[in-house]
Amino acid sequence: MMKKRTKDLFRRFALVFTAAVMFAIYISALPMNAAEDKIRVGFFEFSGYHEISDEGVRSGYDYDFFQKIGVLDDWTFDYLYYDLSYSDNLEMLEKGELDVVTSASKTPEREKLFLFSDEPIGTNSTIFTVKAGNMNVVAGDYSTYNGLKIGMLEGNSKNDNFKNFSESHGFTYEPIYYKTEDELSDALQTGSVDGIVSGSLRALHNEWLIESMDASDFYVVVNKNAPQLMERINKAIHELDLKEPDWRNLLNRKYYSLDSEGSVMFNAEERNYLSELISSGRKLKVLMNPDMAPYSYFDKGEAKGIFPAIFRTFADKSGI
Repeated sequence: MMKKRTKDLFRRFALVFTAAVMFAIYISALPMNAAEDKIRVGFFEFSGYHEISDEGVRSGYDYDFFQKIGVLDDWTFDYLYYDLSYSDNLEMLEKGELDVVTSASKTPEREKLFLFSDEPIGTNSTIFTVKAGNMNVVAGDYSTYNGLKIGMLEGNSKNDNFKNFSESHGFTYEPIYYKTEDELSDALQTGSVDGIVSGSLRALHNEWLIESMDASDFYVVVNKNAPQLMERINKAIHELDLKEPDWRNLLNRKYYSLDSEGSVMFNAEERNYLSELISSGRKLKVLMNPDMAPYSYFDKGEAKGIFPAIFRTFADKSGI
């Protein structure tokens, strides 16, 4: 009787031990945080890319991207460190204090530290902007760029792109570095700098775009020690591409359409012409085909349709 009970006891112990081992193997095979399906995302402040409203509502290109893949793979995300800079987020990713950071362009240094997604999640250019209304800086006239104070983000790979651009076009500038996009934009609007250099993932407000250069893909990056997490992210991006192949363009249009505060950039000749029109009070007469609805037509004597709407938008932005 004692032998039978001992055998039963060992049999139960063996079953429990086997189940525990199998569960431990299963858990260890999951990506970082997958057991609880919460991924720590670096959510640094960046207008148009990462935003939090006064009411605490998150939005932006990257936020929408994570919401899309979250639905596909049934996981959730913790969006952290809004008050820290992009370079701070990368350092935290390297230390294992974050699981995922995005908007990373490939550089040899970063590829040594991080795993990059197989596919890019968008395209980012280096842009140079000035405050709307700044007539002293003329696009393409590099002599007007000479000696400018240029605001830049610390650790941004776009800084080197602009340095190479300045050297190839024969002008010099004084770089002034800021930790956050908010500080950078404020510096431009208050006149602390003459222009700013950043990536095109920053939404423009009351700025004129002077130069755009060096378009490159950007990716999701994870710590080198999290290959299973990257495998899962790659699978989700692949699924998203199959189900919604135009998602990158849709998000780009949603968050980076030109604002209504002076984003249209004119050259010197165009500015002079517009100034003459405005000062003289002259109204331009526009010939319109009334039989091309929905492009152009009249409704109770008023011009309607796509073409008249375009002309009204242009007139509002240019002040004529």
